[in-house]
Amino acid sequence: RMSYLLYQMLCGIKHLHSAGIIHRDLKPSNIVVKSDCTLKILDFGLARTACTNFMMTPYVVTRYYRAPEVILGMGYKENVDIWSVGCIMGELVKGCVIFQGTDHIDQWNKVIEQLGTPSADFMKKLQPTVR
Repeated sequence: RMSYLLYQMLCGIKHLHSAGIIHRDLKPSNIVVKSDCTLKILDFGLARTACTNFMMTPYVVTRYYRAPEVILGMGYKENVDIWSVGCIMGELVKGCVIFQGTDHIDQWNKVIEQLGTPSADFMKKLQPTVR
């Protein structure tokens, strides 16, 4: 059943991304599962088109589901939705939030504690003030 939910979530995100849309706020409360296991993605209030020429809002996605690129104020695209899906699925498997930071710094520390230090290539992409 869980793999079917993941499949539906990824199909929904693929459909959005194919249409050039980034959801930007995927979290369990924005996903509903009906009794027949049909999954629906809700709340498109923060959704934006991926091909916009202006700077994306840096503060998006509920903290626990926020991708490293968003936490660190880097540029982002559709990858933020994929990260969020991974966090949601991890939460379903473990039964608790996997990166439960109290603020953006603690959030980043939780990610590093679980996944290790980022690669040198990733670190080079950071603003000097963040390094």
